[in-house]
Amino acid sequence: MGLSHHPPLYHLHLRHRRRRRLLCFPFHLTSPPRSSILIFRHLRSPFPHSDLHSLPFSIILNPFPPSQAFFNQTLTPNFLLPLLTFLSSTNSPFMLNLYPYYSFMRSRGIIPLDSALFKPLPPSKEEIDPNTLLHYTNLFDAMLDAARFALRSLNFSHIPIVVTETGWPSDGDKKIEPFANKDNADTYNSNLIKHVLVDRAGTPLVPEQTASVYIYELFNEDQRPGLESEKHWGLFYGNGTPVYLLNVEGSGGFLANDSTNRTFCVAADGADMKALQAALDWACGPGKANCSEIQPGESCYDPNNVRRHASYAFDSYYQKEEKVVGSCYFQGAAMVTTTDPSHDDCIFPGSKQISNTTKTGKNTTESSSAEEICCWRLRRGMREGHHFKFSVVLRTIIVLLIAYTISFLCS
Repeated sequence: MGLSHHPPLYHLHLRHRRRRRLLCFPFHLTSPPRSSILIFRHLRSPFPHSDLHSLPFSIILNPFPPSQAFFNQTLTPNFLLPLLTFLSSTNSPFMLNLYPYYSFMRSRGIIPLDSALFKPLPPSKEEIDPNTLLHYTNLFDAMLDAARFALRSLNFSHIPIVVTETGWPSDGDKKIEPFANKDNADTYNSNLIKHVLVDRAGTPLVPEQTASVYIYELFNEDQRPGLESEKHWGLFYGNGTPVYLLNVEGSGGFLANDSTNRTFCVAADGADMKALQAALDWACGPGKANCSEIQPGESCYDPNNVRRHASYAFDSYYQKEEKVVGSCYFQGAAMVTTTDPSHDDCIFPGSKQISNTTKTGKNTTESSSAEEICCWRLRRGMREGHHFKFSVVLRTIIVLLIAYTISFLCS
């Protein structure tokens, strides 16, 4: 099983003067590889400066230590060699989907979580490649260098690598995916941004080269099949609310405005169910918290359990009391968190206040250009309940574009 459960993507870069466009369409390795290369060569005719290619990290075998990595031999002669030759001849990058999350999960404790999340490691836990004596302090760099060594083994070390997908799920099945949560997702993506954009750090093999990286993905996909975590890779919920804020040291929240230095009140970890029920009853009764959203049929009713309902009621009371000291206690049943507990269509009171501030305040993005105004309106429309399936629309357009291109070439 590969590191990524997501289908591989081929990315087509369209350069026009100084502008750059990126189109993606799904591509599965179940089709004959040789014919795929021929299709790409034909597609290149109307797009002479196109960059083609994206593959899952699972095509690289024996990635640890990185210096011993090599490509899957069954794909090398008929697919990878022609493809790499094609990329080399067109000065195109090798595009790779790279997920430390899956590698960490499959290691069953061998790889430290801190290494997968870019957290500092003691020297005793750093990975040392015995062949190169390079020290690896995070899993991302080790995987990226493994890809470079695999390219080197086929004499294509000159081809640059672009990481077209990487990320961490913000939720998942608590029994089999315990590390898929908001805190880890926030930590991974925030540290990734710091590593690439702020520190501009390369890898131990090429410290002078900073990788181009794309975070997967923009929105959660609540209808995506597979494990529960497959639905929770997005930076935003379907209504446009950030799942978390991507806090990078020294830069604040990447997905926030000045008003989003926020906290929430939720059920405390390990709180007794009876204590939670009593606190819930008080918050919605004498406490006069607005608990309408956790009534049957409303957006926060499901999942219908005491802990989720109590968290909503606690936050409603906490925000109503303007977060004064003692408003998030409830006899020890509550705790303050900086992680937004909103989920799916359920938006917690603390998050609603920020959304209202954003709507009524001056929005510089909204006035900057017509294109950005359209984007803002689309997000606002989603908050009002128009749930568009971006992936379906995008894929339909791209399939039509490909069909038209092939038809044009064959005519």
